[in-house]
Amino acid sequence: MLALTFAAVLLGCAVYAYRRNTLTQEQPPSTGMTEDEIKQQWRKLGFYCEVDEQKRLWTLTGSR
Repeated sequence: MLALTFAAVLLGCAVYAYRRNTLTQEQPPSTGMTEDEIKQQWRKLGFYCEVDEQKRLWTLTGSR
């Protein structure tokens, strides 16, 4: 009985690892927009992003 339980747990772990690997490899769907178009859309909503590459710091600013 212990061997059957161990085999079931092992099979479950293998299925979990396989599904996790296939899910992480999928790419998100393409929106068809360029990076500049995406930035313009966020700016229309009042959000601005600044990057300081030396400090590796992102600053996100939004308006009310």
